Amino acid sequence: MSENVRQVLSYVIRGEADAGMVYATDAQEAGNQVRVALRAAESTHQAIVYPAVIVKAGHQDLARQFLDFLHTDKAQRALTDRGFTVPAQQPTTQP
Repeated sequence: MSENVRQVLSYVIRGEADAGMVYATDAQEAGNQVRVALRAAESTHQAIVYPAVIVKAGHQDLARQFLDFLHTDKAQRALTDRGFTVPAQQPTTQP
């Protein structure tokens, strides 16, 4: 039992647990400190999505800059290098 996936990963890295279930991206980031024994087939779970939105009460200009950055080649390469998939196109913005 743990508070979150990162804590599970840290238990495994430190040898406090023989195994743990974590996101593939977290296991990849751990490098050779862990060994992936099994991957869940995509058909066995819903897609894992990290949404990003601009909230009305927030810093809208900075949020827009950040969202625009996420769709640059540099950001997309960084995401895919770390095991994430990126959306094929930028979603439309709601007024």
